[in-house]
Amino acid sequence: MLLYFALAFTLFPLTLYCSSKEYQINDGTLAIGKTTLFLFISITIILGGIRWKTGADWTNYYNYFYNNQAWDEFYGKFEISYAFLNFFIKKYFGTYTVLLFFMSFAVIFLRYNTIKVIAIYPALSYYFFFCDNIGGMFPVRQTLAIAIALTSIYFIHKKNKKAFILITTLAVTFHMSLFIWFISYPLYHKKIRTSTILLLLIVATIIGMFGTKLFTLIVEATLARFQITGAISTKIQIYILGNYSDGSFSLFRMLLSFIKRLVFVLLFLFLRNKLTHHYLYASGLINLYLISNIIYSLFAFNEALAPMARMVTPFLFLEVLLFPAILKLCKHNYSKYILLYLFFFYGLMKLHSALTTYPDAFMPYKSIIS
Repeated sequence: MLLYFALAFTLFPLTLYCSSKEYQINDGTLAIGKTTLFLFISITIILGGIRWKTGADWTNYYNYFYNNQAWDEFYGKFEISYAFLNFFIKKYFGTYTVLLFFMSFAVIFLRYNTIKVIAIYPALSYYFFFCDNIGGMFPVRQTLAIAIALTSIYFIHKKNKKAFILITTLAVTFHMSLFIWFISYPLYHKKIRTSTILLLLIVATIIGMFGTKLFTLIVEATLARFQITGAISTKIQIYILGNYSDGSFSLFRMLLSFIKRLVFVLLFLFLRNKLTHHYLYASGLINLYLISNIIYSLFAFNEALAPMARMVTPFLFLEVLLFPAILKLCKHNYSKYILLYLFFFYGLMKLHSALTTYPDAFMPYKSIIS
């Protein structure tokens, strides 16, 4: 755990400097800031590439890479693009470490690029990303799919529907759960009243608490209505109805998560108009963030539906973009510094939560050279 927190403590001074000096992405940061961030990102990519027997689902992905040889063996066990990536690297490089380096580079670079293009305080947003995702050092296929999908935010904002569809479709071919990202385009540009958000949240919470059986029947009836059967039906039901538990569900953790989300929903509803005035992307991002929390409320209260609740994971990244924008509302330097340190401690809490949810997967960090 010490390694991860040491990296967070190393990154925050850069965050503090760049954010307090108002270096916006369109103006660029000072050369020292760029160099420091480049070195930091490079270190996390290397750590992600040389890890060994560390990270979520290590055994499953490791065995998938080494136990298959021909394309026919890779095909059908995971989504097609992830299967092809494994097949290609296995055929031409033959080592799992190359795949880890590629995955680590792709996830970290794509997330950083999204932050660089969209964030109002990129260094602070990157700090939040590091804490929430352990620096992107432990990517799996969903992580890569999310990183790809998030690059479409720029095109959503520019109303480039073709680019959005192309990028999101590519993301789905790495992980089927990213199909939910297709709702982003229409919702981003909607004007949604506060009263509507609150009503939907209340209804979703009630359904989430008491309507699990009804939801199950609706899913099964829908699949039958469209004559979706066989392997496809099974996979959809696993993702949506959650015919398994990964052991991470905790009623106490769920309640804490729900309360935190509720507080943030109310906060962004309260600040929506002010943030929209200062941040070009604020209105659309807040729409997506609010709706994703409504969807989360439908499934978070039942362990059997935990995989469906996890489908809103891509939308959690929006916190990384939205929270730093609150700095723009600070009229005095002292209030800005207070908020920055609150963000610092919040980031550390997120990092601790990310590490302790699956402690055996991330601690201790092991590398191929150790």
